[in-house]
Amino acid sequence: MTYLEKSFDRVNVLGVGISAINPSIASSYLIEAVKDKKNSYVCVTGVHGIIESHRSKELKEIHNRSLLTVPDGMPAVWVGLEQGFYSMRKYTDRILCWIYFLRHLKRIIILLIFYMEQLIIFYLQ
Repeated sequence: MTYLEKSFDRVNVLGVGISAINPSIASSYLIEAVKDKKNSYVCVTGVHGIIESHRSKELKEIHNRSLLTVPDGMPAVWVGLEQGFYSMRKYTDRILCWIYFLRHLKRIIILLIFYMEQLIIFYLQ
């Protein structure tokens, strides 16, 4: 089984499946999804999104069909902890972006150096 074939448990909060994983695992999963060119999306949702999903069948489907739906706030995490998902943690969109960025920092620096070299060569000609 490849990393992307692994399905994560989801905590049922008013019919919305919140992924029961922590930011470190989520970022590793997202890196693999990008490498495998997986065509999907990630939802970061809090209580407001869960309540709106309870009211809107379309929004609930968007949350439940995502690659990951991660909790942006402690209430959904508390429900997950209560249901026995003890590794579950709170997210924000910034946390996922920073973890992803830091794991790719070496590659980003190499690309920046390459483009800076090209720019310098261009101006020296």
